[in-house]
Amino acid sequence: VQSGFDASRVLTMAVSLPAARYTDDRAVARFAEQLANQVQGLPDVQGMGFGEQVPPELSTGCTGVMTQAVRREEMRHACIITLRVAPGYFEALGMRIDGRTPAWADTNAGAGPVVVTRALARQLWPNESAIGKGIRCCQNGDTWYRVVGVAEDVRGNGFDQPVTPAVFFPMIAVENAPLEGTPRYLEVIVRSRSGSLAALAPAVRRAITELDPAVPIANERSMEQVVARSMVKRTFTLILVGIASGMALLLS
Repeated sequence: VQSGFDASRVLTMAVSLPAARYTDDRAVARFAEQLANQVQGLPDVQGMGFGEQVPPELSTGCTGVMTQAVRREEMRHACIITLRVAPGYFEALGMRIDGRTPAWADTNAGAGPVVVTRALARQLWPNESAIGKGIRCCQNGDTWYRVVGVAEDVRGNGFDQPVTPAVFFPMIAVENAPLEGTPRYLEVIVRSRSGSLAALAPAVRRAITELDPAVPIANERSMEQVVARSMVKRTFTLILVGIASGMALLLS
């Protein structure tokens, strides 16, 4: 199957921003942008981004989304995966986008740039382009986020599962269009030029600590390890089948 992203040469680690210091979306976005500026200056860094989760582990709770389109009956009770991501997320993961990816300028201005997956675009706007369409999360209202890009489909719960319709909202919520919660738990995603992730990881950790020593760092791994972990049940089953087959051959 197509993963929808490029797992090679990508390092991830999680940070948890203390609520007492990062009280709102703008404080979190400011941390993310400052860290991105520091890390992108490292010699081996090709790209960097942040997101609440990475595929194929999009296990966050789903929520309702509304659009300016005429409501379609099959979407009336749909619950869609919604994530908050920062500029650079799609580039760091190697996700191909039709349209464009969000930039810090329109994120900080509260313009509400949004990316949706192809699966969701097909559901919400069949036979037409999703670019420029209005969408919002969680509740009705007259203020809309705008779709600026459509991402390749990803699978949020393993590669043996169907594609996951998802919306990638910006770090900073649009005025009069609130999003659920403040994204204080973030995956830091760094794409290496050389693939030497073991050498790159200490420099990224050091940049985080220099920016804010109170921010804990956890769950350091490569995206290839993320992919392998998502397939562990299927791999284990196949190993058992292989052992059973070997025993049957030996006994025969």
